[in-house]
Amino acid sequence: EDITANLRTVRSLPLRLNDPVTLNVRGEVFINRGDFDALNRERQHLGESLFANPRNAAAGSLRQLDPRLTAQRPLDIFVFGLGTNLAPGVQTQGEALAYLQRVGLRTNPHFRVCQKFRDVLEFVRNWQEKGNRGSLPYEIDGVVVKVNEFAIQSELASTARSPRWAIAYKFPAEQVVTKVLGIGVQVGRTGVLTPLAELEPVLVAGSTVSRATLHNEDIVKERDIRIGDYVILQKAGDVIPEIVRPLPERRDGSERSFEMPTHCPACGTAVVRVPGEAATRCVNGRCPAQRAEKLIHFASKGALDIEGLGPAAVAQLVEAGLVSSPVDFYKLKKEDLLKLERFGEKSADNLLASIERSKEQPFARVLFGLGIRMVGAEVAREVAAWTKSFDQLIKLRKEDLLEIPAVGEKIAASILDFFAYP
Repeated sequence: EDITANLRTVRSLPLRLNDPVTLNVRGEVFINRGDFDALNRERQHLGESLFANPRNAAAGSLRQLDPRLTAQRPLDIFVFGLGTNLAPGVQTQGEALAYLQRVGLRTNPHFRVCQKFRDVLEFVRNWQEKGNRGSLPYEIDGVVVKVNEFAIQSELASTARSPRWAIAYKFPAEQVVTKVLGIGVQVGRTGVLTPLAELEPVLVAGSTVSRATLHNEDIVKERDIRIGDYVILQKAGDVIPEIVRPLPERRDGSERSFEMPTHCPACGTAVVRVPGEAATRCVNGRCPAQRAEKLIHFASKGALDIEGLGPAAVAQLVEAGLVSSPVDFYKLKKEDLLKLERFGEKSADNLLASIERSKEQPFARVLFGLGIRMVGAEVAREVAAWTKSFDQLIKLRKEDLLEIPAVGEKIAASILDFFAYP
């Protein structure tokens, strides 16, 4: 994804360096807390949906199709390292940060080169325990510790997912108390019914939270979370709201236990729970809630990556009767989109262009995008490497599928069931 034009609008990123050098650098774009609050106040005044947190706002701003919109957002940046092209004479991370500052790039001033391990621990404690974290104008969720010398970094190398020469120490999540106003049920793309707590809105880790997943019926019962309970809430990884535990000492007798519904709230089909599984499922393949979630998944970044097809847009297309299955995305016409409230000339053109680009996605992404139960991104890649196309895949028998290393009995059965009753 090329966001060069959008990055040029970040005011703290210079368009010209102090030295005539070509560099590959890495950094992080962010939004200060005060700027984020002002941005949301403005959006509320205009009747637009609010951003959940500064991280989402920054990421969404960088992915705007129109750089003029990005330029209106209060984005900032810290550059934290050199990429593949190392600067001459720079042999350590500390020297790299000093060099980046010298050529005019903005780096975080709160770094330290530590000589001993106890100095590292003291640095972490300083930010975690002494209140310094809250003194920053932006949100942080931890400290990154890196081996200083590039030569040693090269020796340590990296795994497929992360470098061996760096580790992120995450701070304990901020916890707050709020009240469970109700517990609803959400139907996912595979039919799983997920309890969802409706909460008294509360500010935690930089954003207001009013809902939190309870995952499944067993967790609700094990933690004894009741409607009307006061609970301790935190954000897992400072991102995902989760209820840690209830506060039974604050109960007054009006609280009610949650019961999983016996029928799907979206289609009315009787739900089932397979022995040995925690999930309760709607088994109606034509359930409207499942279909909507499958369409959202199909267009998501990890699958076909169709920009402009988020939950709200998909819901509007479904409600208008324009889309009921993934293939319908490829039948959309500009005149159909222009009849809808959220689409103008440019947004319609952008969406149709993104849909057209999605036709070039590899088979593995398309397979993952279908939302076959138990077929995640990794399994989809393995299956795609063996079969290459849907024509080959639908001809496979169970014994053929079991030859694929990532496929076991349950996954094979799920794939066969999907193509028998897609």
